[in-house]
Amino acid sequence: MKNRKAFWENNSKWKTLVRILSFVVVFCTSYALILPAITLASEPFCGLEEHEHNSECYEETLVCENEEEEHVHDATCYQEKLVCGLEEHKHSDICFSDRTADVVQDFNTKVDITKDIRKNIVNVAVNEIGYEASTKNYDIVDGQKLGYTKYGAWYNEDTKYEAKWDTLFTSYVLDQALVNVRSEKDTGKLQKHFVDLGQYENASYKPEAGDVLFFTEDDLKSGIVKEVSDSQMVIIREENKKIVQKNVSLTDSRITGYGITVKKQEPVVKENTETKEEVKKEEAPEEDSEEADR
Repeated sequence: MKNRKAFWENNSKWKTLVRILSFVVVFCTSYALILPAITLASEPFCGLEEHEHNSECYEETLVCENEEEEHVHDATCYQEKLVCGLEEHKHSDICFSDRTADVVQDFNTKVDITKDIRKNIVNVAVNEIGYEASTKNYDIVDGQKLGYTKYGAWYNEDTKYEAKWDTLFTSYVLDQALVNVRSEKDTGKLQKHFVDLGQYENASYKPEAGDVLFFTEDDLKSGIVKEVSDSQMVIIREENKKIVQKNVSLTDSRITGYGITVKKQEPVVKENTETKEEVKKEEAPEEDSEEADR
């Protein structure tokens, strides 16, 4: 009885081992079949063939000009000459950047633009939520991979690949919403521009939808105020290379101030019509008396 029990236990362990080995075989086979497809999808865009020169790339060429009969050519009379015709090249990350991927040709917003500037700003910004820097089309600067953004391309051909593009986004939104302010890529310059226009308020100000928020994280950044409640606001900003919507407390210590996108109208003093009527009445008898004298 004990022998039979031991037999079945050993048999069960053997079956388990076979199942595990079968799974490993299936996994390895599947991966081997998928690997060529992965390699194919990662074809470089640099247009160069990966190549490292070896002995087959060279041949010995006679360079000695001594034609005397007693002269016997030795190793010093020959020089290795590169004959493969290929450039030595090793693929790096930049070789796999597709400069045609995610490129935008028409920068105009798809949002209907009205005479309500603040509404325009919010609608344009909301329409951009979810946009992110390209992961296929990029440049590498100082070892950092910088993805293409349409905001950088809209601003200038030289700013398509930027490490910091929050204010390029802000400037794009204001431009598309027909706000009469200067477009800037530098956050500090945009903030100063609002100050120079007399359209800047400090952190204690309660903003309105459509205003520009300036705040600090690692450095000075900007975003668009979408809506405001008693204690907090909803902003639209760039974060981690993507346009997102965030809730922010109105007393957040990171807030440095606000750019006022629409000037507040000065109160209009209405003319006192009653006074004007009284003046007319006072002047009327004088005109009548002059006519009587005539």
